Amino acid sequence: MLVPGYSFWGRVFFLPAKAEVNEAASCLITMSNLVNSGGNAALEQMIKNAQDTSDLLGIYIPAHSRVSDELLQMAIRHSLGIKAPENEGDHEAE
Repeated sequence: MLVPGYSFWGRVFFLPAKAEVNEAASCLITMSNLVNSGGNAALEQMIKNAQDTSDLLGIYIPAHSRVSDELLQMAIRHSLGIKAPENEGDHEAE
């Protein structure tokens, strides 16, 4: 909203859509709220939000630097003491 003519300049410079910028801002706000909460679940959620923000804004993260969404979800559930669904490990055997 603060950038005059974002709709026009966004197309000229291939900037992310307004909806993606708003969603990225929401991820950053969530990260800032988690900074002082501590605990592994908060850290893992921050990693997920950082990766999501990068994806939304088109910021490249090399594959070797990313944490898979599956691994993050498993780590967050583990940190919160939530058991994995019964069929979660089944797809590895396929």
